[in-house]
Amino acid sequence: MTKQKEYENADIVNIIRHRIIFNEYSPGQLINDTFLMKEFGVSRTPVREALIRLAVEGFVRTVPHRGTYITELTLSDLRDVFEVRLPLLKLVGRLAAVRVTDQEIKALRLLQERAKNPRMLEELLEVDAEFHEIVRMAAKNEVLARTLLLLQQRASRAWNLVDDKEMGLHNLADEIGELLEGLKAKDADRCEEALSKHYIGFVAQIQGVLGDNLTQMKAQGGAKL
Repeated sequence: MTKQKEYENADIVNIIRHRIIFNEYSPGQLINDTFLMKEFGVSRTPVREALIRLAVEGFVRTVPHRGTYITELTLSDLRDVFEVRLPLLKLVGRLAAVRVTDQEIKALRLLQERAKNPRMLEELLEVDAEFHEIVRMAAKNEVLARTLLLLQQRASRAWNLVDDKEMGLHNLADEIGELLEGLKAKDADRCEEALSKHYIGFVAQIQGVLGDNLTQMKAQGGAKL
């Protein structure tokens, strides 16, 4: 496989993943391999390789003799992601406290200022995404960073069902500030607490807005969201 072909395959994975995360593909929807082949101008093999990658990440599932489907978003899925992500964020906080660079601290300060007076919701969402990226990188652990990115993408499927996304980001500037204080003091406990508070607030927002759906899903033992 050539270097160009590897780039094309990665691009296909990213595009399909983006569509799933932003609910352009509905949970339970059958993926049309032939349509994707025509859209991307590739043979069946790159499409199959992309779907295998997405299956490993938990975004699609393949049913023998039937095809590949977008995975359904269930209460147990969200619970599993939330339970795993929180302790990993705590670990990131502790590692970042001793491994963060001056450049990363400066970047967080700039994000904090942007979060105080965002020009529009899109900028606030960008700040939040950049905040999580910097924090992941500050831990200087590639395996941990990749795992957290995948969990963030999985959780974003639920977040993108929320109409008023800004409500969960009202305190973003203060939360970045709390983490900055911990990083400057190299206080692992404080960094862990700051990231935990930020994430627990995110989970509370998801549960609050999607409460009726989550309650119904719980009663049905894993119904569609």
